[in-house]
Amino acid sequence: MGTTTLKPNIIEFLEREYIVPEGTRSGELIDFSEWGWQEQVLSELMEIKETDGKRQYTASVISTPRQQGKSLLLQCIGAFFLFGGGQNLNIYSIACDRDQAALVPDRVKRAIELNPRLSSISKATRNEIICPTNGNKWTILTSDKASAPGISADVLLWDELAMLPEHQWNLFYLLLPTTSARENPLWVIASTVGASEEGPLHDFMKIGRDEEEVRTHLYETTEIKSPLTNQEQVERDRKLMPEAVFARHYQNLVMRGASFISDEDIAAMIRPTSERGRVEALGAHVGCDWGLTKDKCAITNILALENQDFIFDKCYVFHGSKSEPVDLNDAAETAESLYEPGWTISMLFDKWQAMSTIQRLQKKWGDDAIQGFDFTNTSRKRLFKNIFTVIRDQRLMVFSDILNECWKQSCATCQYNLSCEECNAHDFLRELQGLECDSDFNVSHGKRGDDITVSTALALFYAVQDEGSVSAIWLLGGDNG
Repeated sequence: MGTTTLKPNIIEFLEREYIVPEGTRSGELIDFSEWGWQEQVLSELMEIKETDGKRQYTASVISTPRQQGKSLLLQCIGAFFLFGGGQNLNIYSIACDRDQAALVPDRVKRAIELNPRLSSISKATRNEIICPTNGNKWTILTSDKASAPGISADVLLWDELAMLPEHQWNLFYLLLPTTSARENPLWVIASTVGASEEGPLHDFMKIGRDEEEVRTHLYETTEIKSPLTNQEQVERDRKLMPEAVFARHYQNLVMRGASFISDEDIAAMIRPTSERGRVEALGAHVGCDWGLTKDKCAITNILALENQDFIFDKCYVFHGSKSEPVDLNDAAETAESLYEPGWTISMLFDKWQAMSTIQRLQKKWGDDAIQGFDFTNTSRKRLFKNIFTVIRDQRLMVFSDILNECWKQSCATCQYNLSCEECNAHDFLRELQGLECDSDFNVSHGKRGDDITVSTALALFYAVQDEGSVSAIWLLGGDNG
């Protein structure tokens, strides 16, 4: 089948109009001499058939290690179609949550602001970018909204499809037929993970690897081809990251059920209760995570020690259901009762779930001690890094005489039937091991990781900097803290 290519159009447009919004090349026009693999992919995606003038490919899967410019490639594709890809096109950016879905179009918005020509012919709102001159519209969607009635995409950009929770897989498959009504559709899926055992990404990769499939484009590599990353950084991350994390980010593998925290890490956390009398705490950090469905929420109290270690002191878990949700007034009262002036260093809440509680406590104890945490893509990563670093450095302790015997057991077979007073610590260790989660452990506010791990990570947030040093928040404790 004969093909030609539209490569000069898209490359010419981008190198003439697209100003890189961030990074070392911020404020400069994009130069594909530094991004050879991206130029290759764009060239291949824009090939058209001589027979009917439509694009050769209707779908593409792009899988590379982290920091290789996948998001930049999605930016380029979206920007081209928004301004020069046709008329009355519906472009969608989709991901598991709004932060991830908005990552690409938000950067395009900044790139547009840097270019007076593009900013003069477009309008941007929180969830859309519109080009009135040609009728094209770019909309941001989260995966739970992706199959809403009326959605029909000419161009769909899906970032990190491998992270789509299993209970939302059906939404992806329901969205597929909606593109058939479009004249010349294009799906572009970018993912750090290139190999998974099941799910939408697995199905797309399988189709792309089929030599007889001529409409699905596949680009996958584990090589480092970006000026943003070097081998020294890769080797550093190999040492710092858990095996499952490194496999996901650099080897394009997903290790289903793999634990980010090893048995040895868990064993190192648990100390005999008799040793507790030998430690003197400086103060407490409190983390509160209240779920959207109110079927479970947790409040964790972490004690800080002089040697920059921490104690998992206590945790309050409130169980409910969608029909009988947790009364957040009970959780708020418990959280308020934990604050001890001169002893509690910080208390951190989910910003959007507990706004009234935050405001009330801030009036009582001050804005510095009571904080709201805004869950974003970047802040979630820092939460995970904090809790992972503290645990792997053996700086978080749980005092118990029985957890060594029962933390691996299921609720049904635990000899204490989870009736022991350490049952919340028991749940915490199981969550760390991924035994209570829907996938690999990751602090990401209910998607991978549960309320106790998230509340614990929140409690540690102010106490731990990126490099493991103690934050300036220690000063808030005064003489007693």
